[in-house]
Amino acid sequence: MNTQELMEHLCRSYDQYLRVEGIKNIHRKDYPKFLETFSRKNLLANYANGIQELKLEYRHLTNFGKTCWVETTAHMMKDPVSGDIRCLLYLHDIDAAKRERLTLENASRLDPLTKLYNKGAAETLIRSQLEASSPDACHAFIIIDLDHFKKINDLHGHACGDKVLKETAKRIQQHFRSDDIIGRIGGDEFIAFIKNIPSKDFLIQKLEKLRYTVVPFRGILTYSMGICLTSNYGFDFEVLYEKADIALYHSKARGRNCFTFYTSVMHLPEQNGIPKSEIVMEPEDPAWSQEIFHALIENLEDITYLSDPYTYELLYVSPQVRDILGLSGNDPIGKKCYEVLQGEHKPCPFCTNHLLDQKPVIWEHHHRLLNRDYLLKDKFITWNHRKVRMELAIDITDLKLNGIQQRFSIALTEYASLLESLSGTKEILQVAAQTLGKFYQADDVCLIYPAHTGNSYHFKCLWHYENSISQSALVQLTQIEKYAFIQDLFYTNDIIHIPDIEMLRPNYPEEMRLLERYEIRQMLGFSFSAEHPKNACLILSNPHTCGNELHFLRLVCHLLTNRLHSIDAEKKLDYNFWHDALTGLYNLASFSSYTKKRHFEELSSVGLVLADINGFKQINNTMGYSFGNQVLLDTARVFRKYFPDAYHFRLSGNEFCIICENASGKYFYQQISLLQADPIVLRHDGISFGYHWMQKEVDFSILKSLAEDSMMEEKQKYYMETPYFAKRHRPTILQQTLRDLKEERFLIYLQPKVDLSSRKLIGAEALIRYRHEERGLIAPDFFIPPLEKEHLIRYIDLFVLEQACRLLGRWQQEGHKTFPISINFSRITLMEEEILPSLLELVHTYQISPSLIQIEITETIEEKDCDVLLTLSHQLRQAGFTIALDDFGTKYTNLSILTHMDFDVLKLDRSLIQTLCFRASNQTIIKHVIQMCKELPVEVIAEGIENEEQAALLTSMGCPSAQGYLFGAPMPISEFESRFMPAETDFKISP
Repeated sequence: MNTQELMEHLCRSYDQYLRVEGIKNIHRKDYPKFLETFSRKNLLANYANGIQELKLEYRHLTNFGKTCWVETTAHMMKDPVSGDIRCLLYLHDIDAAKRERLTLENASRLDPLTKLYNKGAAETLIRSQLEASSPDACHAFIIIDLDHFKKINDLHGHACGDKVLKETAKRIQQHFRSDDIIGRIGGDEFIAFIKNIPSKDFLIQKLEKLRYTVVPFRGILTYSMGICLTSNYGFDFEVLYEKADIALYHSKARGRNCFTFYTSVMHLPEQNGIPKSEIVMEPEDPAWSQEIFHALIENLEDITYLSDPYTYELLYVSPQVRDILGLSGNDPIGKKCYEVLQGEHKPCPFCTNHLLDQKPVIWEHHHRLLNRDYLLKDKFITWNHRKVRMELAIDITDLKLNGIQQRFSIALTEYASLLESLSGTKEILQVAAQTLGKFYQADDVCLIYPAHTGNSYHFKCLWHYENSISQSALVQLTQIEKYAFIQDLFYTNDIIHIPDIEMLRPNYPEEMRLLERYEIRQMLGFSFSAEHPKNACLILSNPHTCGNELHFLRLVCHLLTNRLHSIDAEKKLDYNFWHDALTGLYNLASFSSYTKKRHFEELSSVGLVLADINGFKQINNTMGYSFGNQVLLDTARVFRKYFPDAYHFRLSGNEFCIICENASGKYFYQQISLLQADPIVLRHDGISFGYHWMQKEVDFSILKSLAEDSMMEEKQKYYMETPYFAKRHRPTILQQTLRDLKEERFLIYLQPKVDLSSRKLIGAEALIRYRHEERGLIAPDFFIPPLEKEHLIRYIDLFVLEQACRLLGRWQQEGHKTFPISINFSRITLMEEEILPSLLELVHTYQISPSLIQIEITETIEEKDCDVLLTLSHQLRQAGFTIALDDFGTKYTNLSILTHMDFDVLKLDRSLIQTLCFRASNQTIIKHVIQMCKELPVEVIAEGIENEEQAALLTSMGCPSAQGYLFGAPMPISEFESRFMPAETDFKISP
């Protein structure tokens, strides 16, 4: 066997060894990753890229069939004699620590009640799946809501509600696969992400089974679901969530206990801003659902049915139709309308379906089977998101027998058509009065309605004949306070019919004389329910024709009442959609609509307050839910008290939001102070507030982010200072961070800054590293983000500052020449109220000048509005610190910030420098930025200089200073001092 064959054999033996050992000793789910990580090809590829160590955590199978977490480290090195790459693999038992970490991670990811993923964990997992999906993958994004869940809590208590939620979670899990993602995202809302569905039919079968496997709770509970498919609408989490939520809304509107797939024609009710008094929902195409249809139509006396205009199948039949035709229950549903209603074997020749696309059709029809005459109104409506035919029918047989059918039909047809187009109470009453006055040829038609306070009435003439004087009599009746007469006469019966006023003389002699004076001989009318707790009345004086015909009067009254009730129901539906049922504040749907449609940049200023009631769950558990509701009501009331002209939202159970438009910063912060001192706010465990005020070119997303950061700080203080929460909520990461600081695991590294022309040292940047017991030095990218997320980054920022101050103080004492040291500060740290005193305390402690500390403002510049930057930078510079604007040239750069913020140094981001030599556009940008900074004047420093070509090009552009690996990598303080702190006065750097 030659050398090449031997090497191939050894390679095959190594890979074969991995496969054999992996199958025997490694958990099957970790086996592929194990083979990939430690394969010969992967090890050599990593070594070629400068990576000499690879680690992997996985589950190792013991001799007893149990699993044990281990970490395998592959350390690669080159044999100094042969030049071969050798690899040493060793195992470390991490089982106890890993299981503890997994337990903590798992607990933080699970909803404590249902043991499903919580909202944050579910979202993270779904986003990960979406990012890893192939373009042709088809996943289902589903939002599941329990119908009538509030009713269960109200009737049977929250303990019962919790049991229902747990059982619901269990059943949802049972109906999907183990690797699908199921989570609870709200009180009674769940989310399901079903991966790689083979077909839509497969999913429909799953959902049908889930829908019919309802938790058996007294017939109350059902599920509504909204679904969006990635195959149709892509892999963006926010898009899928929004569209599934819209589909859920439509499921609710269809009558609940159903599921709906999102289509592009669906939408939520929209609004054009929020008026101060009320939000009005104006959908482009009103979609009648089963629930709305039953609420608004089924209780009316008109005979009603719905049918499919294409298949003629009956979709809904009113109780009146079922009674008249002798039908029971849902027997007629799904059968042909012409068979059930007309006794025909094919579509009726008089069917109006072909006429309804333009407008509703009102016509007369003689029903052969019933031998009755009807006035019919047919129209197309959207019902369950499909076009259906709706027919209303009024029996006019009696009118036909009386010989007035033609006048009746014309008048009622005109009246019904006008009602269809009206939505205001005033216009509807006006049309009713006009219809009655003309039909009965009355002198006038008047409206009498009760006042809101006291036992009094208002009068208004809605229609009158040109020369009529009778309306004055009714005016007089209201003015002389003959309330008993009005009450007895007009509010005792629905229909008011006085064919001769002589019948009133024995009981009402004074009123009789008044009526005679104004020549009132007859009165006709009806009372109806309007927007008042008592009925209103329409009164006709002196009907000259058909005065004894009351059927027409009843029908007008009936149609009027139905129209007013349907408008009232629609208004209530609109109100409930946009408002919180308990507090009356705007709800989350209103907040979303408001923030989406409001043009904040047009406002002079916006103040935002976020509020979270501390310990609200404990209030509910210890004091009861009724007490908790009262706390919410009191909170809403006190918010309105101090911000009466603001928009108020209840975003969730104990979270509120206040948005104050066009108010001065002085007023906004003054009201905040008053609010925070109110006894309602201070009782119990208080309220955590986050707030911010912004003016000029307001960016609401930035404003909200700043307020959220502020609120997070307040909430964390509450958890830390409250004994009940101290053990439960004190983050483990905080304890670990404080312990690591005490044990000096965080190290300061310095990177030199140089003058490009002379290459002399002009300063340094302080950077931080973490010294891990086993993994060695860890870069900040791995430990800074978790600290920022937990709002604990202040400990690191202030630690770096103190180390820099201590170092500069020592250099001064030793007689060395000092120079500025720059320090990266997180925005979260700089936004703390007491940050400036903390900085000054440190520089004074070590007796150094603040001018030796350069504060680099990092992170996404767009997250700071102009006013905060201006105030912050001005205060720091006034105190003697210098300010550097870091990362200029990244995707977040905003040139307007140069005109608003006080700063001394602008740092060109390394992303501009990396492509400087071969991208002309970068050269143009940098050249003009340098020139602009000279005119401001602001110092410029370029980051990330790695070669002489970049340095020379920057020098030719007039860039004065730079830092980068060409002049020195970040290094320990001891190394920095040995290289750059000799006895000489100047420190020149030779790359």
